[in-house]
Amino acid sequence: MDDIDYFELYINNVAQKMHIAPTDVQFSADGFAGGEQYEIYVVAHPKQSFANAEPIPSNKLVMFNILF
Repeated sequence: MDDIDYFELYINNVAQKMHIAPTDVQFSADGFAGGEQYEIYVVAHPKQSFANAEPIPSNKLVMFNILF
């Protein structure tokens, strides 16, 4: 993780948490509505020391929130 400056968490293409430290390997989000589908991914932002480095998005995960 020495090459990563920070992460961003996106839900349905909207940034939910920004500037997550690369040492925070676990984080959470809440407020999901029951019966809805969500698309979740993170974007890794490389440190500025890398010339011409671009942010790297993860694969997208589709999640369904089920009501009980």
